[in-house]
Amino acid sequence: MQIRLPPLAAALIVSLAISFFACSHKSPQATLYAIGGYETGVSLNTVDAYDFEAGTWRRIADLPEAASELGAVALNRKIYVVGGRNRSGFSRSMFSYDPNTNKWSTALSMTKQRDGFGVATLASKIYAIGGYDALSWLRSGESFDPSTSQWSPIANMTTPRYYTAAAALGDRLYAIGGVNLNSVEAYEPKSNMWSFVMPMNVNRYQHCVATIDGKIYAIGGKKNGGIALASVEVYDLKLDA
Repeated sequence: MQIRLPPLAAALIVSLAISFFACSHKSPQATLYAIGGYETGVSLNTVDAYDFEAGTWRRIADLPEAASELGAVALNRKIYVVGGRNRSGFSRSMFSYDPNTNKWSTALSMTKQRDGFGVATLASKIYAIGGYDALSWLRSGESFDPSTSQWSPIANMTTPRYYTAAAALGDRLYAIGGVNLNSVEAYEPKSNMWSFVMPMNVNRYQHCVATIDGKIYAIGGKKNGGIALASVEVYDLKLDA
């Protein structure tokens, strides 16, 4: 079943980050955050939160730095926003948001500037993989440990991936698609190694991914030639298919 949410206040917002926050201290209700993006070619610093109980969007504290094509994840009751493009160029900045105070804080920047990259959480760490650094498409990745406030490099992927997506499932991190790619690589932190798993059925980039009940869903995006996709496909960890 699909549920259509009310539109955001801005008429046109693309390349924004979405983060789903399960609950806050003040409310057991889930909250969806739409963060940054750009409108008429200008990166935005606005953030909107969707209240599922009220069925409405509300504007919350602005990002400290305008950003588009950024990444966002929820971890330890905070929202972390990282990378993308600001109004000056490519960014490696990271900020954290506390829903209980409605305030953003500056966190340690990534070691590399990235846009069009994948970001996900696994075992209480934040992973940023692939993307573009204004020079080339990237195979590199790095992880952030909130307990030490440090970024650390991880093994390079086999394939450079621009406009890729990342998802965590079980004890592995998955890099899914990218420009001209349908391949999927899985990363195991214990061995610090990547390996290929079953590819998607179509090349897919600028897509969304989600994990539900032991499966990864790849949703929409574009295929070769910039053609928009309405299709959805699913990866079952148990079947590797």
